[in-house]
Amino acid sequence: MSISAPVHSFLDLPPELADHALSFFTILDIARFSSTSRDALRVCRRALNARSSITNKDVLTSSITRNIAIIRFIAEHCFSLQTFSVSFPEQCWISSVILESMVMLAHKTSHLVELNLVNINLDDRALVAMSWAAPNLAHIILGSTTPSVPNNSFGDVGMNAIVERCSKLESLGLVQCHGCSDDFLYAMGSCCKGMKQLMLHSCLHITEFGISGFASLCQNLELLDLAGMRLLLDEVKDGDISKIWSSCSKNLKVLRLKEGCRFKKASLVQFFSDATKLESVELHGCRVTDEILATIAANCQGLQSLKLRSAKVTPQGLNLVTQQCPNIKEIGLTREGLIHKTRGISLSYCYPFLPDISKNCKSLTSVEVEGLSTVPASEVECLLDSDLTGRLEDLSLTWGDLCGSDGGNERNGVEVGGYLCGCRCLRSLRMENYPGTADMVAHAISCLGNPLTCLSLSGSNITDEGLKYLIHANIHVRQIDLSCCNSISSEGLVETVKAIGQYWQEVNFSKVTAVSDEVIDAILDTCHEIEYLNIGMPPDARSRITGSGVRRLRAAVHSRYFKVERMSGTPRAKSLDWRRH
Repeated sequence: MSISAPVHSFLDLPPELADHALSFFTILDIARFSSTSRDALRVCRRALNARSSITNKDVLTSSITRNIAIIRFIAEHCFSLQTFSVSFPEQCWISSVILESMVMLAHKTSHLVELNLVNINLDDRALVAMSWAAPNLAHIILGSTTPSVPNNSFGDVGMNAIVERCSKLESLGLVQCHGCSDDFLYAMGSCCKGMKQLMLHSCLHITEFGISGFASLCQNLELLDLAGMRLLLDEVKDGDISKIWSSCSKNLKVLRLKEGCRFKKASLVQFFSDATKLESVELHGCRVTDEILATIAANCQGLQSLKLRSAKVTPQGLNLVTQQCPNIKEIGLTREGLIHKTRGISLSYCYPFLPDISKNCKSLTSVEVEGLSTVPASEVECLLDSDLTGRLEDLSLTWGDLCGSDGGNERNGVEVGGYLCGCRCLRSLRMENYPGTADMVAHAISCLGNPLTCLSLSGSNITDEGLKYLIHANIHVRQIDLSCCNSISSEGLVETVKAIGQYWQEVNFSKVTAVSDEVIDAILDTCHEIEYLNIGMPPDARSRITGSGVRRLRAAVHSRYFKVERMSGTPRAKSLDWRRH
């Protein structure tokens, strides 16, 4: 019987174990380890060659120069990449200095299937090189999320090369790509017959004719997401638009038309008459009426999500949808802002809808209500009196910034607190700008007996007494938001962090005057799993964090992969917003 050799160091491990261990390392960690010895370099080269996926955590650091160096390192050593997905923060727009590294990467990525490059200023040369080197590309997202910095460097030349040579392309997303026009859409409709998902956001030179031409050529489209396009689709002739809808809507499952897409009522009715497989619909500013809702109810029996903005609908039209679509899990009706919910109902100024919806939609487990500052307490009580209590998992109640501070509003705390005591399945609670007694809400949370994962009491009047209720309950929240809560003291905040901060991953203490050096030290010592920390202050406020506290924060960057910005009110700069990738 053979006896295995003793293992004295990492390099003595069997190759398969060493490769598995290194798969959890970031690229920067592997690069540092490879410089320790020749044997380490050999092991790291083998692990890098086997690496199939690159994400933000592999590339993003606190230094832009180091980020570019890491991409160059990846291009030189990772030859089996299938996924390269990197989204730089909005404030870290990477210009042409990265093109050399991206072109180098393009020439060595023959196995690449997914490419997501956001806030990276690519040009046509890099896209042409990528199209030749990676003909198997199937998923692409490009562009800029910074409103003031669109991507003008690449256009139809680069995109035509992609769609002509990458015939297996299935999904494409472009965000603020102002160099692209209708020409590449025509080419994509002709060359990429397997296209299933198209997302175009704020691509100003793409018109309604390019969209209609692509839709008429693509029979397998499953997702269509248009936002900020200023399309005048109601100017396309009715006969043409009906033909287009009938050709592309047969397999469509997700439709999102937001911010500027205009349709005639007849066009939407025709579309929903043919789109029998729809599961999710978002229509923002598309002049939706009860007739359109009736068409959706009659033909889209598998609908699971319906989100409307600025819609002229009545309770009868909405109830018709909820009655005939039994699988619906999410309904959104709002006049302000977009809704980001996985399951639930979002209401703004539409409170009479809730009782009937909760009765018809047995799958609803989430409720979001905004604009409560103008609603009498009696209506809030009626709103919360539904059969959702036993199955509610996500509750979000938002009052406006102008909430009354008179004593009459304080009774809302008793009502909401009593309602929360029955929510035994609650996992996420948001009570933003709550005008009542937030300490009573904290007491109700302590009585739930189940661990919340998300808690937001932003803008409330919670005090140290309310924080003690949270400590006593030992809640295991992963996300906590106490922004604008200025009735708490620095000592109470420190005690809370030390007691339950070990579970926190995302923390928002912005505009909280109690945040001091002691709070920062408690966060760094206790919150080992933290991924996001916001302690920004308005420009006219003076922060209690000194230069020494800022230096300790910056020292933690290199070991925890946090992104640091400037913090207002400190001796050094303007805001501090950390995020670990």
